[in-house]
Amino acid sequence: MAAEQEAGDAFCIPDFSKANFVATLGDETDPSPLFPQLIVHEDKDELLDLNLDFKGLQGGLETLESFHFDDLSHLSLPEESLGSSIVSDDNIKDAEDLEDVWRFTGGDQEVRPEANYSWEAFLDPSFSEAFPAFLSEAGSRTWDAVLEVKVADSGVRAPVVLERDFSVQCLLALGLGRGSALFQYNEEEKTFVEVPHAFRVSGFSEETLKSSCSRFTECGNAIRFLETFVENTNALPTLIAVAEGVFDGMLALQTYISQQHHKVQSILQLQSLFKSPHLILVCLRDLVVKLRQAKDEAELLSSFFETLSRLEDHDTSLSKIIYELMRRVSKPWLESLEALLGLRWGIDQSSGARSGLGFRSKALGVTSEGPESEDSEAQQLAISSMMPSFMSKDDTRMIHESGKGLQFLETHHPEHPLVNGKTSLLFEAPKLEWQSDWGAVERVEHKAKTYAKNVAAAVEEYTQYGRFEAYNSSGLDEKFCDECDVYGVEDVEIQSRFTLSNAALNLPLRDYVSPNSDGLRQVIFQELEHDEDSSTRGPSDFEPPISLGPVMSFHPIISTQARLLNTACLRLFFGKHHLRLHINVQRRFQLFADGNFTSRLSQALFDPEMETAERTLGVSRSGGPMGLKIGVRESWPPASSELRLALMGILNETYFAGSPSARTLSRDGQNESMPGGLGFAIRDMSADELEQCMDPDSLTALDFLTLEYKPPAPLGAIITPSCLQKYDRLFKLLLRTLRLLTIVNQMYRNSRDRVLTHQDRDPVAHRFRIESHHFISTLYWYFVEAGVGIPWAQFEAKLDAIENRVNGDADNLVGHTESLDRLREYHERILDRILFATFLRKRQVQVMGLLEDIFTIILSFAKLMRTSSSGRSRNKEIRSRYTRFQKRVNVFASVCRGLSESRGPGDRAKVDPRSSAKELGGEDLKEDDENPICILSLRLEMSGFYSRSH
Repeated sequence: MAAEQEAGDAFCIPDFSKANFVATLGDETDPSPLFPQLIVHEDKDELLDLNLDFKGLQGGLETLESFHFDDLSHLSLPEESLGSSIVSDDNIKDAEDLEDVWRFTGGDQEVRPEANYSWEAFLDPSFSEAFPAFLSEAGSRTWDAVLEVKVADSGVRAPVVLERDFSVQCLLALGLGRGSALFQYNEEEKTFVEVPHAFRVSGFSEETLKSSCSRFTECGNAIRFLETFVENTNALPTLIAVAEGVFDGMLALQTYISQQHHKVQSILQLQSLFKSPHLILVCLRDLVVKLRQAKDEAELLSSFFETLSRLEDHDTSLSKIIYELMRRVSKPWLESLEALLGLRWGIDQSSGARSGLGFRSKALGVTSEGPESEDSEAQQLAISSMMPSFMSKDDTRMIHESGKGLQFLETHHPEHPLVNGKTSLLFEAPKLEWQSDWGAVERVEHKAKTYAKNVAAAVEEYTQYGRFEAYNSSGLDEKFCDECDVYGVEDVEIQSRFTLSNAALNLPLRDYVSPNSDGLRQVIFQELEHDEDSSTRGPSDFEPPISLGPVMSFHPIISTQARLLNTACLRLFFGKHHLRLHINVQRRFQLFADGNFTSRLSQALFDPEMETAERTLGVSRSGGPMGLKIGVRESWPPASSELRLALMGILNETYFAGSPSARTLSRDGQNESMPGGLGFAIRDMSADELEQCMDPDSLTALDFLTLEYKPPAPLGAIITPSCLQKYDRLFKLLLRTLRLLTIVNQMYRNSRDRVLTHQDRDPVAHRFRIESHHFISTLYWYFVEAGVGIPWAQFEAKLDAIENRVNGDADNLVGHTESLDRLREYHERILDRILFATFLRKRQVQVMGLLEDIFTIILSFAKLMRTSSSGRSRNKEIRSRYTRFQKRVNVFASVCRGLSESRGPGDRAKVDPRSSAKELGGEDLKEDDENPICILSLRLEMSGFYSRSH
């Protein structure tokens, strides 16, 4: 059959639209070609009778019988021929072995047809192969003949039969996303379509060919889609990195196919070649479709990691390729994260790291006032929204803490080693990179430990001496300065620099190797060559699961840098910024822990024997201590000048008298100013609240008075506006209680004098004075000593532990997790616990309302005793108030007994699950912790007086 296809006009250009062979070859009615097929006969004598009749030639040819030979004996041969025909005896043997090229072999051996031999025919030449019983075993020619018969019977135009090599090349181009003679790309439908001509390949029907082309069509469409994505992507840096990675991946696939396609001999082999590239291209296409919907980098990386996690359980080869691609894609985001953590500075900053400055501003909400002016919870939510899903909550929290600490150091201590770009170069700060094997993870941990040890030593030297000498001896200044600066440099040094520069220019250029494409290309080639070959996987291929990749790759570096920054910040807060001093100021004055201050304040506000600060016509002031004399004077509220005169000097004198060292630790030692500008001020109040302050005998008469304090710039990260608001609420409550304590003490002293002089014989009034004095004195003691004192003692112990740890040996900081944020949370939770103990929590409004009713009854009783004369009507009023007082106190005692059985505030939703109750100051009290309300209930009625009598 093959020999028949080669017959034809030797000078005619083949027509590819027709079949590749002449079906009528050998027909007697068909004219013979110029070179007919050689017919081999077994009988040699029949060759003489062979009639070669070429009718196609003009004039024809003579037959074999018409040829005759004349006598050639008269001809002589040339000497060269005679000489060359003489063969020596020595060469006879070699001459016999020579092949006679003019010998006609057609008569000696038979031209055997091409055939595929089986083992039976190989062992037994006389074995006769049986005719194939199935059509699929008969070969492509039999299948083509069947199809031709089928087409001839149906009367449809027969499709063009293509050569195998031509069809393979067209399908190869289709799989690579290129147009060909058979397939063209439709821009409107975004897919490859066949040319409008009927064709088929030998051995394939049209339906089978279309089914075989589906894989190549999908590959081509995927490549065109990915090429469009690469060309049109110019948005997010991470999305641009995706485009670059996809481009390198497609280039690697095309390179691999180009290297292997010469081995392809059939369409089935081509399908096998495209099997793995098809899976990779489809996976990349689906991934790009999903990533294009991402709104920001965090969502993009989260989608990337989710896809990678799904592939880990289904296809190991694809997961390795996507993992390598993710390493490239996440590089811009990781560089921004390095800038946020302070691991990339100065000349080491790339474009991704420089974009990390905006990343930091967005994450931390940076303003001109500094980090302390922002809400920490809002910052935490902002940075959490910028973290991909594969970042754990612990790492996100440490990133936030590190960012705030780094911002604090940049603002207030710009020369600190942790914010100096030379440190990252001098100590080779570790880079955030994805790690995929155990050895790399161990190397990252070792490098992080080495970096932490070196930086801790630099920070220690800076803390002690205010500088780090290693910068000057390391030669890093030469990297930061301009080498071309010649001012002040000697001529010899200038000539030496130019000599070194010229020598560097004369060096041969290095071959540029892309640091990104090689890794991805190597992984793709490796997975394509060893696809589904599990036998080559050894024990060394055991790798950590992808789900643990972020923790093992990033956590050692993030935790190390967070620990260094937190320790440095806390050390500066406790040292140079005197955090303990400002915290103690709040305790002494806002929470009435300074007895001298409370005594002076009580005299200035309530002592009736003090000289009045009110201006009286015709009366000059003596210049001695003055007071407001609330409860005695008729006009109220006092003027601002009266407040200044009454309260002048109380804070300064008690502050410096109570702490002699405070004078040297104050912000300005010359004018002896108060920390944070602490001073008395008028509280911002609404019109209704101001109206309630107009009555000097009401409970709210002094609610306008407050202490004003503004923490210095760095301390605002710990003493937040929320904390100051809680301090103010406690100050108002304690001031009310102090006023009540002064009143009941005065009534108690007056009652003793009246009893001794027999001026007041009313037993109800006497019992009212005693019980009210017991209640208020017990309550005030409880507020100051138990409600505030017990939680604050725990707070002081915690501060001592933190200060000792950060000022101790750097080797003891392993596992150290305290930070500015955690200290702020600890401070706020301690205040919450104090608010709970003093009945100031929002859910304790009814309890505080009950307590205010008791205060109001006592104030009305004191006014009645001060203004009314003895008589039956006054005694009736006293009994009425005493009855109400007993009922309210009885209810309050019952509430205290109930609260004493609870475990504390119980605001568990806000408690960090990583922190125990002891660490966070008792939002959740442990079983062995003492509830302060138990103390109040016990001291209020140790014998059960109210519960038994009423």
